[in-house]
Amino acid sequence: MKFGQFFLLEQFAGRTDAEVYRDSLEQVQLADELGYHTAWLAEHRFSPYGILPDTLLFGGAVAATTQRIRIGTAVIVLPFHHPILLAEQIAMLDVMSNGRFDFGAGRGYQAQEYRSFDMDMDESRERFEETLEIIKGLWTTDNYSYKGKYFTVNDATLSPKPIQQPFPPIHMAVMRTPSSFKFAMEHNYSFLLGNPYAVDPGFIEAQETYKQLMVESGHQDIIDDSWALAKCFVHEDDEQAVNITEASWDSYVANLVKHGTPRRSDGSISKDYESHQDFGAALQGMAKTDPRENPSIIVGDPKRCRDRVAELQASGIPNLILWFNNGGGIPQAEVLKSMELFAKEIIPEFTDD
Repeated sequence: MKFGQFFLLEQFAGRTDAEVYRDSLEQVQLADELGYHTAWLAEHRFSPYGILPDTLLFGGAVAATTQRIRIGTAVIVLPFHHPILLAEQIAMLDVMSNGRFDFGAGRGYQAQEYRSFDMDMDESRERFEETLEIIKGLWTTDNYSYKGKYFTVNDATLSPKPIQQPFPPIHMAVMRTPSSFKFAMEHNYSFLLGNPYAVDPGFIEAQETYKQLMVESGHQDIIDDSWALAKCFVHEDDEQAVNITEASWDSYVANLVKHGTPRRSDGSISKDYESHQDFGAALQGMAKTDPRENPSIIVGDPKRCRDRVAELQASGIPNLILWFNNGGGIPQAEVLKSMELFAKEIIPEFTDD
């Protein structure tokens, strides 16, 4: 089992932009020293829900200040980017990090982000697929040309190209839309599973269905390199683990409900996002319960957290992306301490090293 970390860069009340960037980079640097596998960076903009509009710029800072940890995106929202520029930037970061980049891609889900770009969410899937096709074409083909619905490329040869050949590993964000699982499976992309508050039985069933299909078709390697997101906080004192995180976790839920909805300002919702429409209300309900009772949250003393990781592993989750500072309001000293405790007390139980 591999363990990575999730960086959304939430702006908790009273914290400056500079403080958020500084503390997040310090966390990544400690993760590198402690042996965590990947730092997963999440693209969001226009709200305190996440102030990381450029994952690759932050990834460059990570590459320059770390030695071993891989740099992943979870995710880059492809519809918001020009494919030529994105292909160039990723190739450059892969070279600068000496082949440590993992390309996680998704369509996004926040209506206010699409609204600010003056972009129709009904176009998200087409834009995603076209952008990804062009990026892969540019990485693998000189004098590449393409004419699509949204973009045209004329005789382009990238320089530099990625160190990893034929290109960096590609991971696709999937959560509740069956067609997304199908697309990932058909293109041999591993999954980034994001469902941080509750284990949805329908979601788990869909995951198991596609997992079985991929195993039967000889793609077990894709499953082995898939990741699932889980909130995580470990402390020597079981009760303190809950108390320390409460205000920050509540802030995350409030920001998600306010800014994270796929509903447009007129109340309508794109047909591709109908499975997300009640997500915010469900999260508010879950937030009122003891997080230690939630099977997809890792929180408590080392023994409780170790047992929870074992349960998640037994459920079929191959690798975990740990969200140590959900909400962005946990004191930095406590975040760093939690990271160290998890690395010392839990990771060795689940790795071969």
